[in-house]
Amino acid sequence: MLTSHKKEPVSKADMIDTLGIYRRLKDARASESVSREIASILGEVVESRLATKQDVHELTLQLAVIDSNMKSEIERFWGETLRWMMGMLIGQSALLLSVMKFGL
Repeated sequence: MLTSHKKEPVSKADMIDTLGIYRRLKDARASESVSREIASILGEVVESRLATKQDVHELTLQLAVIDSNMKSEIERFWGETLRWMMGMLIGQSALLLSVMKFGL
């Protein structure tokens, strides 16, 4: 049962049907203790490894903040670069004019 028709968030534990796994193993003639242990292990794996919609939503929000920070940093560096380039352009122009005036 990987999806839910409920409106509330689905927990990671609800994403796997451990009881169904247990029953299938029992039907396959696995011992009760082995069936319980396998179902428990699979439930723990799902709990620790899979992302829920809430996890993805939180990650999306974090990425939006990072994106915003990166854009502001790029704008700041762009402004600094533009100021440096304008300074260099003015300096080169002044040097060129002085060379032309004095014929060096």
